[in-house]
Amino acid sequence: MAAIVQAMTVWTTLPGSDIQAGYAGTTPAVIADAFDGVNMITFKDPIMDDARNRYFSDAVIAVGITTSFTTPAFYNGRWYRPGEILDADMLFNPGRTFTTSGGAGIDLQSVATHEAGHLYGLSHSAVRTSTMFPILGHGTETASLTIEDTLQFVKAYPGGAVITYGNYLQGTIEDYYGNPVRGAAVFAINAGTGDTTACEYTLSDGRYLFLGLPDGSYYVSIYPLNGTSPIGYLEPAAINWLIYSWGATEFVPEFWDGGESAFDNPLDATAVSVNGGATTIADIITNIDLAPPTIIQTTPADNAPDVRADGTIMIKFSEAIDYSTLQGNFRLVNTNMRR
Repeated sequence: MAAIVQAMTVWTTLPGSDIQAGYAGTTPAVIADAFDGVNMITFKDPIMDDARNRYFSDAVIAVGITTSFTTPAFYNGRWYRPGEILDADMLFNPGRTFTTSGGAGIDLQSVATHEAGHLYGLSHSAVRTSTMFPILGHGTETASLTIEDTLQFVKAYPGGAVITYGNYLQGTIEDYYGNPVRGAAVFAINAGTGDTTACEYTLSDGRYLFLGLPDGSYYVSIYPLNGTSPIGYLEPAAINWLIYSWGATEFVPEFWDGGESAFDNPLDATAVSVNGGATTIADIITNIDLAPPTIIQTTPADNAPDVRADGTIMIKFSEAIDYSTLQGNFRLVNTNMRR
């Protein structure tokens, strides 16, 4: 109980945030309900029991689920704004062994701290060292919060001082034609240490905003959630429903630089200064990808004999592709066919 309470309160005691949460006691119920208004933490909900219904993979350690509406809605006697949390539940996998003493098992407080972030409305982060990265860190690493986690939470629940005096780093990501690039991962990288300080995702209009960054110089970089190794193989579905529904994955990763254009070197980086509560702007125009994808592997292999006409053929490209471009441009030819 102490580990879970600590996991919940480590978020609400962050300087600069404006939120309160309180322990409301225990309940004999074990099944979480998305609309009962009870924010439950349970180790016995059968939906997490992989042997019963396979709703979640056994690899899932726990889930933090919030319920909200996408449009203004009247429910249970009151109006809810879009995104306002109606109900939040934390479900642990009863098939896993947890520990609070460092012994055999998964560190309970580390898991609970991550899921508490979801209960408060945070999405997954693309910063590998953060508590909100989708994959659990080693040992007790994620029992405490990184600066990335802190900035995300303070932005979600900012106090008046942060809003008034905090540093703002913001901008818009657009392509060559002026269209917004939605769902792109945007990173603020400390220019002195090279460490990634914070991560944001662009909204439907291509905008991003970092609030409360410490004074300093930062590189701003963008990367698509295309499932590649530099971002821990993350895809839009790993972040949240909104990013999954319209996140762009087919653009060239790059840094912001002083000569920003659609034809600059994507590796050229110019640091921006963030300090004194000022607003710093860093707009990025994504580079036009002039290098076409190439086929780097096929299964079956090239010139393989006795390939079935109704068999599965797998093709691996050098980069993400637009699947719609395959229509009408892909066909199989039997070069050994005799007439």
